[in-house]
Amino acid sequence: MSFHRFVVTVEVTVAAPGASGEPGIPADANFADAIEKAVAGATVGKAKAKKGSTDYTVEKVKKV
Repeated sequence: MSFHRFVVTVEVTVAAPGASGEPGIPADANFADAIEKAVAGATVGKAKAKKGSTDYTVEKVKKV
């Protein structure tokens, strides 16, 4: 049996309370870093995803 790691690229949209429904704009580098840390803190080692019969755990979150 072999084991795999996968890289998945996702786009995260965040909104301030009461934000309009218009499309988002790219975040500045400092805010992007804060979002990366928040997502990593909430998911690394905790979030699970299933592919077939295998459970995968989020190991790392990195801004691209």
